Amino acid sequence: MTTAQLMLLRSAQASLLVLALSIVAGCQKERHVEPVGHDSPFSAYQPVVWAVVPLRNESGTTVANELAISDALVNEIQQVDGILALPVNRSIGAMRALGLGSVDSPAQARALAAALGADALIVGTITAYDPYDPPILGLSLALFDATQRTDTFAAGPEWDPLATRGQASERGVVPRSPGTDEPVAVVAALLDGADGAVRARIRSYANGRSDPESALGWQRYVKSMGLYVKFACYEFTRMLLDSERARMGFSQPQQNQTAAVH
Repeated sequence: MTTAQLMLLRSAQASLLVLALSIVAGCQKERHVEPVGHDSPFSAYQPVVWAVVPLRNESGTTVANELAISDALVNEIQQVDGILALPVNRSIGAMRALGLGSVDSPAQARALAAALGADALIVGTITAYDPYDPPILGLSLALFDATQRTDTFAAGPEWDPLATRGQASERGVVPRSPGTDEPVAVVAALLDGADGAVRARIRSYANGRSDPESALGWQRYVKSMGLYVKFACYEFTRMLLDSERARMGFSQPQQNQTAAVH
């Protein structure tokens, strides 16, 4: 074999090696990572129906888009097996039919849920909103079990979800006693994108939802307020499910053991 032939052979072998390595690297890069989801206490065969009242903006800033955040919350709830989440527009239409400009009492909440055919209704406020890096979003949410009482919507004391902000336990959830006219759970938390614990949960949330090879990686969820809202609504949904799981007597799943951050 001549020197020229030997060089051509070695060049061909090197090309094949580069091709093989690129195929292996491509397969590794395309390996699918399943994003962490919520462990549901509900049966997928007998799903419950939840509805969300458009959130009130009590954040002190007019830049918060109440409907967009309400829709994001519905979208995250819809991802949970065993829950059917009604679109916010359905809640708005039912409120108009009942002549309700807002939901201000437990009786009104249950009347609205009955009109929607929902098993539970979420009423809440936006308590903090800052879209700049690092972003901040605070929500106060109350979950009403529509099966507990059947009072007419005109009755009952006025209820202000904003007043529940200071009542949250260190996990961000206040379980309620069954058989009362109060919400079965209140979730109140402020998620600060500068907080180390929050950023750790963002990394977990981003795994499987963002390209780790991209320039931003998981940090895209703190660079975009729209994406941060999705993460925050995922967290608030987790808190609500934790409360329902405790109320139903189930233990907490391993992936949901991390405490909510205020």
